[in-house]
Amino acid sequence: MTTIGAVIRNMMPSGTNPGGDDPDWSTCPEWPPDLFGVTATLIERTGLYSHAWLYAHQSTHASMASSEKSSIRAAGRGWRDKGVPDSYTKRLWHEVTGGADHVDLQALAHTAPSHPLARKLITLMCIADEAAEGMGFVPKTHVPANGPSPDRISPFTRAVLGATIAAEPAYTTRDATATSAVMPKLPHFPRSLTLAVTPLEAVVFPKSRLPDVGCTLRSMSHNLALLPPRSMVEANWLISGLATDPEHHRPLGILLIPWPTRVNGSLFKAERRDAEEPGYFTVDVAGYDDALSGPTNVSRLAGMIAGLIQAGEKELGEIHAVFLPECALPTEIAEDLAKEVARRHPRLQLFISGAIGKPAHSEAMPRNLAFTASTADGTVQRSWTQSKHHRWKLNGDQIRRYHMGHVLDPTREWWEYIDVSGRTCHFSVIDNDLSLAVLICEDLARFDPVLPVINAIGPSLVVALLMDGPQLEKRWPGRYATVLAEDPGSSVLTFTSTALIDRQHQAGAPNIRTIALWKQPRGLAQELSIGPDDQALALCLVREHRQQISIDGRSRNSFFLSLAGVRAVKPPDPAVLPRRKSLNKPT
Repeated sequence: MTTIGAVIRNMMPSGTNPGGDDPDWSTCPEWPPDLFGVTATLIERTGLYSHAWLYAHQSTHASMASSEKSSIRAAGRGWRDKGVPDSYTKRLWHEVTGGADHVDLQALAHTAPSHPLARKLITLMCIADEAAEGMGFVPKTHVPANGPSPDRISPFTRAVLGATIAAEPAYTTRDATATSAVMPKLPHFPRSLTLAVTPLEAVVFPKSRLPDVGCTLRSMSHNLALLPPRSMVEANWLISGLATDPEHHRPLGILLIPWPTRVNGSLFKAERRDAEEPGYFTVDVAGYDDALSGPTNVSRLAGMIAGLIQAGEKELGEIHAVFLPECALPTEIAEDLAKEVARRHPRLQLFISGAIGKPAHSEAMPRNLAFTASTADGTVQRSWTQSKHHRWKLNGDQIRRYHMGHVLDPTREWWEYIDVSGRTCHFSVIDNDLSLAVLICEDLARFDPVLPVINAIGPSLVVALLMDGPQLEKRWPGRYATVLAEDPGSSVLTFTSTALIDRQHQAGAPNIRTIALWKQPRGLAQELSIGPDDQALALCLVREHRQQISIDGRSRNSFFLSLAGVRAVKPPDPAVLPRRKSLNKPT
């Protein structure tokens, strides 16, 4: 028999508030993500969220009255303002834990919602969710972690900011009742917001939005998300950029550069040809007809990007982010290029590129990576990589379509030869309140292991970097982008290079260079194309605000990203811009 008490002790082995000599589970957790992690786990395991009485905003006979929701909001707001839970929250926790060792989870699942602990667990989870409002994001009035705390910045938000910038180890509020309530360092951040709950049992993350459809645990929280244990996938929450004018939400300008623009017949390289086993292949930059390599070429590439940024800003205003698709650059060039582009364009906030990672040693496999750099004031503040989680499988139809039969036998199946171990997923916060997740090609289509994490968090924007054909709504990227736009309600951008689009083009047929697809919640998919002389695509994204209601009836003003402008971009003066040389030709 698994009891509530056993689950609580297992999830918080050092007690609800670590630091004492002996573990104690009778006192209410003072850190909202801990209370959320435990109660959300119990609710998920027992299926309490699925009972009809939760639909307070939809059912006239729902038993969660407006007064209860008001009490939840008041308790959460008080906890958020003062840094400690109120007597109402503490009493509920005491009532849950008082007989926790005598309540079997299976019995609770079978007798809910009539079981007396069912509503108390729901209420505690909702209070913790309310108390965590703003955690993981940057408030409009941002101050250094060791400076005075504005009234509207909660100690919990302040603690996460402090953990992010590695500033002061403790934080207090200005409220007299909480000046002694010290917020300790977060031992698991950025991999979890929890303090007492071990990530080996559950991970708690900030949350951008809840889904507008379905009935799941995800439909019950606005501000916190319950993720799978860290052993399944390692997620990271990174605050990577602040708006220069946080009081006014500005449009977000993105420049899509579809490199490589051309590839030759050496793009794919056979690595293993065992007759009785599947074949393996790698993507070889020697097959890029327009790519540059080596440190002397970084300046040229940066100059080209700077010219495209300049042209894009003439069309749609300020450019804040530059994206390049899957396998666009070798990793060593990507990092140097991000630094040089940031130096030339100080207003840039984000540089993302698909990258080919070198093997760690002679026996290791290479990695297919997404490289991300957070930039500000002309420098790279932080950079990180995320490996592709699933291998590309090339079949005969694709090999023939890309005219690669001379390299890969089209009568066999070929798997991408990359290392997919150590799976991670990074979520970055840009412009104060926008959360971003990056996926690489097949990862958009495969559910495990990362999509459950994305569904739980509901990032504002999901960017899928592809090495693929035209991004048409009817093709596979369009189908999977539509799924994410509906649940969790993220805006989705899929993006590929022009190389394989042109490679599969048949002479005499129209060549539609649809390099990107945009899908936003409750909106039609938009195919984004460039002409034969265009070298980039500039996008303008704006926030559209919408009220969201959780299945327990609590509402919150949220937003999603909407596409407000698209313009194809040519260099401002092609005659003076350097051409990119082939790796196959001597310099």
